Amino acid sequence: MRKLANIILGIIIALLVVWELPWLYNNYAVSFLHGDEIGGQPFTLYSGLADDFIQNTDGGQGRRGISGRDYTVEEADSLLPFFWTTQLVNAGRLPDTIRGYAVTPQLIRQTNINYHHRAYDSHSNRPNCGLWLLLESLPKRVNLEDPDDAFRFTEDGIEFVNMNTGKVKPKKSKLFTDALVKKGFAFPIHELDGNPDTRKEYDEGYLLIDNNRRMYHLKMTAGQPFVKKIDRVDETVVPKFIFVTEFRSRCLRGLMTDENNVLYVITPDYEVKPLGNDIHYDPTQSNMMIMGNMLDWTLRITTEEAEEFYAVSALDYSLLKTFIAPYRSNPYLPGLHFTETLDRWVKPRFN
Repeated sequence: MRKLANIILGIIIALLVVWELPWLYNNYAVSFLHGDEIGGQPFTLYSGLADDFIQNTDGGQGRRGISGRDYTVEEADSLLPFFWTTQLVNAGRLPDTIRGYAVTPQLIRQTNINYHHRAYDSHSNRPNCGLWLLLESLPKRVNLEDPDDAFRFTEDGIEFVNMNTGKVKPKKSKLFTDALVKKGFAFPIHELDGNPDTRKEYDEGYLLIDNNRRMYHLKMTAGQPFVKKIDRVDETVVPKFIFVTEFRSRCLRGLMTDENNVLYVITPDYEVKPLGNDIHYDPTQSNMMIMGNMLDWTLRITTEEAEEFYAVSALDYSLLKTFIAPYRSNPYLPGLHFTETLDRWVKPRFN
């Protein structure tokens, strides 16, 4: 018995060593020993006025462009007027026009966009119960309200379930199923995305990809289903993931990636256009941030190998500039851990 206990104790100690020592090294020693080698870019935004990516290189003091030019804080404020609007207003330096477009602080706030998607937000990387909330997009009062039911997709339709009783609402389920079928929707569903948060200015419902890889827009308006099929300009494009954006300016319906991980926008008129010149983004493996204004957007895509920055025109979605910053080294030790940045599953892993 004592021998068995010693074996079990040894296994536990070995597991703790494999788990804790790499964790301590990676979290505390790496930054001290290899801080200059790890890489990772400071906060970076594209300036259309300078045609340069400007980085916050020294806390609140230094600014540097990837072109190699150094900027004073005041110069950087003026070159990024859509981001530093409050500072420029307080200093009395916000111009009346920017690149020929009349601007006001109110217009800038209305047209600025900020979007984040993390790898663990992808449905394939995290557990979900398969139930979704559909808000009323045209509420009787100003604020959006939580519904009393949730919906789920089945093999041949959509079902609404009363959250108080757990019973299916057959009338509403048939109403929405018939509306989808009438537009050619093929069950079961392949992918969907929505934002059932009531703390927003408006609700776009859900963007859907059906079993035949066709895209649709579904929302509820005055209690009735609104279904719109989204046609692809290029029929060779096969949608894989889709995302609702709900920007305050309503400049987009959403985003989409295809089987080749090419990123597209879905415009307010339901046109599907590539964003930039074939920008690639795998939402299951990489994180993405979009910060933009009425004239241009900055995309940051974080992969395992590099941080990728793309400047894109907000007017025609064309690529303006690219900056790829590969990580310089990987000094981290492999070890046992139980969580992963790509998902939220708790299970033993060794990497």
